[in-house]
Amino acid sequence: MKQCPICDTNYPDEHTTCTTDGAVLIEIREWAPGTMVRGKYRVLARVGKGGMGVVYKATHIVFEEVWALKVMAAHLAADPKFVRRFRQEAQVTRKLQHINTVRVQDFDQAEDGSPFIVMDYIEGVSLRQLLQATKGPLPIARALWIARGMAEGLNAAHSLGMVHRDIKPENILLARDSEGRDVPKILDFGIVAMREGSTSLSQGLLLTAAYGSPEQWRGMKAADLDGRADLYALGVSLYEMLAGRLPFHAHTDAGWMHAHLEETPPPPSQFNAELTQLPAIDELVLKLLAKERDNRPKDAQAFLGELNLLDAQLSWGQATIVNRRKDAELMQTIQSRPTAEGGKGITTHPEAAQVPQAPPKDVVAEKQKAEAEARAKADAQAKAKAAEEAERARRERQARSKKTLIGVATGIVLIAGSLGAWLVLRTPSNPAAIVELGIKYEKGDGVSKDLTKAAELYRQAAEKGDAAGQFHLGTMYRDGDGVAKDPAKAADWFTKSALQNNSDAENELGMVYQRGNGRPADAAEAVDWYRKSAEQGNPVAEYNLGWMYDTGTGVLQDATAAANWFRKAAEQGNAAAQFNLGWKYHAGNGVPKDTTIAVNWYRKAADQNNSMAQSELYYLYVDGSGVTKDLVEAYKWASLAKVNTDTSPRDASDFDGKLTQLESQMTSAQIDEGESRINRWKVEHRSTAK
Repeated sequence: MKQCPICDTNYPDEHTTCTTDGAVLIEIREWAPGTMVRGKYRVLARVGKGGMGVVYKATHIVFEEVWALKVMAAHLAADPKFVRRFRQEAQVTRKLQHINTVRVQDFDQAEDGSPFIVMDYIEGVSLRQLLQATKGPLPIARALWIARGMAEGLNAAHSLGMVHRDIKPENILLARDSEGRDVPKILDFGIVAMREGSTSLSQGLLLTAAYGSPEQWRGMKAADLDGRADLYALGVSLYEMLAGRLPFHAHTDAGWMHAHLEETPPPPSQFNAELTQLPAIDELVLKLLAKERDNRPKDAQAFLGELNLLDAQLSWGQATIVNRRKDAELMQTIQSRPTAEGGKGITTHPEAAQVPQAPPKDVVAEKQKAEAEARAKADAQAKAKAAEEAERARRERQARSKKTLIGVATGIVLIAGSLGAWLVLRTPSNPAAIVELGIKYEKGDGVSKDLTKAAELYRQAAEKGDAAGQFHLGTMYRDGDGVAKDPAKAADWFTKSALQNNSDAENELGMVYQRGNGRPADAAEAVDWYRKSAEQGNPVAEYNLGWMYDTGTGVLQDATAAANWFRKAAEQGNAAAQFNLGWKYHAGNGVPKDTTIAVNWYRKAADQNNSMAQSELYYLYVDGSGVTKDLVEAYKWASLAKVNTDTSPRDASDFDGKLTQLESQMTSAQIDEGESRINRWKVEHRSTAK
């Protein structure tokens, strides 16, 4: 496996350069779960990777403490100067003990010679993951609260003479305090700028294009940079939190340099109407983004002083408290989602968010209790049903005896009326028929769409012990359709249905436990429910179980098992599984490496408008890997990926650059042929085309 040190994109081993930015790819070493390191750390799972290397969750076998091990990438470990400087920086970084920074505990070299550091293991997500899940501005109070924590951490580091040089949302982890508030923790202090004699522009590791300060773009030596470079990057991050977008946009390094050096950013209030009455926030953010560092706050402490004045004016109070339930819903795009239409929430490229695990539960006792309650309710329902049927028969006999003119006329009206009208006048007593009628109301099939009526019908069937009714009622509570949204009630109904072996409910219950939405998060419990559903042939559960094996979430990481489950789901048409299986063959991960087979699975997913598969096909046709090199076909797939609604605006901008580059290499006839292929594809795939 190789990775781009600039954009963190993963590539199979045969790639040498990044197709996006041209950077030379680096080799990523990986340790399997259970690996012992220096006889004291046992690897539990891989939790992240980037240009610097791979991060693992590990436990100290003597002290039984959980730590994060960050293992340096092979290309860095091979540089003696880097290793020597890294050791020195680790010694300095260990002195940084602050609640808003990730603490470094130890430095060592593994048995294979790989340098690694031991850091705090943080249960939470990164600021980048939160922004991606929110897909828009954060609440103003929350954005300022996170910025405050970042500034507190920077102030502590700067007082020790340490400058980060690469502040960005990816390097900010979000833990929680006892009151439920965000606790931002800055990652990788003292690690991002260790190459002796380098300038901040000469090495990709020392500059992230969207967040680099003007002085970094001018090529100022790392030793001459001060804390105001970090404040500029903090300003970009705060702007992104408040506006839901970056202050600048560009497609090339030259474009980013021009933006940071010459362009004046619009005030964040231009993109967030809630800020229009708060000009002081615009002023403070734009001050952080001043082109000349002398015009920014002189240091982090000065910025905190200005933030204190702003807070005093606005009196946010408890507005900074995080809404845990809302956050759980926001993070659905990071966790697995049960869709066969793309499943963008899961990909092998970004890492899944780590969620806190609940204490083990007595699942058997809980199930036995639920089964006993279900039996008692079933007995009562059976008696009620018998009485209801007797009453219904009596009414029908009475109706048949009344052969009045009104009765005949009514009969004529009923016969002449539509099936939908008859359904409105009469609700069946059979649970299966009640569920069927509920589905008609939910979808507006033959009757006027009425979610409230649908929910009530599902409830009638559910309370009669019908598993399908229980499942459908759970989805209504899950989504807030026809009833108030209530994850706990949704989980209750999914449980009742799952205990009757309803595979859809089993899959939903797996997601409940994986996300901690309606039940305490419990990844192992999620795996159990996914397995029950998958063993019944549910393709969504097969995909979800494959993802759990692929990431080592709730189960030991097993690439082969992951590939097998992805295959089962892929063969049933699940697009997300088709993409992931294609990636497995592309990388040779859990299956023999075979780019031709990878192309076939990518194409199946791409034909369902899976943007990630379309993107991979673009790269393969550009490189001629697994297929004959074909710029026209690459143009088609890049264009489709760009307009795919699953692609983020930032990704769409990236594809603008890719298409421009392709067009410069193509003739007019080839571009016309590309447009023709796009149109033919859209006609052939009307159900999925955007």
